[in-house]
Amino acid sequence: FGDKDDQRLGFIDPTTAQQYGADARWQFDTTFVYNGAHGVEVNTLELVGTYGRAALGENPTISMQYTDDGRVWSMPRFKSMGSQGQRKKRVQWRPKTFFRNFRGLRFAGYNASPISFAALEVNPEALAS
Repeated sequence: FGDKDDQRLGFIDPTTAQQYGADARWQFDTTFVYNGAHGVEVNTLELVGTYGRAALGENPTISMQYTDDGRVWSMPRFKSMGSQGQRKKRVQWRPKTFFRNFRGLRFAGYNASPISFAALEVNPEALAS
């Protein structure tokens, strides 16, 4: 459970997601999307969440990556999660990427403000087989 000489005490503060005063990294991966081995073009992705709750003066970002095998990931594509008060912020990617079999997604960020996500909306276009 860490360094035995570390005597720091932590407490839960619902106004921040920091850990011991430092921004905490978070990440989550989706399950693989599968289209019966038919090709798919992904036109847009939107991650619906509670944006605009950053500390005053901060503009946190979120990254999106994709994988076709679960081992090798694309370069991250970053988007703003909105500064304080931008509660109607929408976070969208327009990757225009193609996958033949299946694909997984990863979202990550560093954030001192509490955040949660409600949905991932994807606008795919099935390709002719």
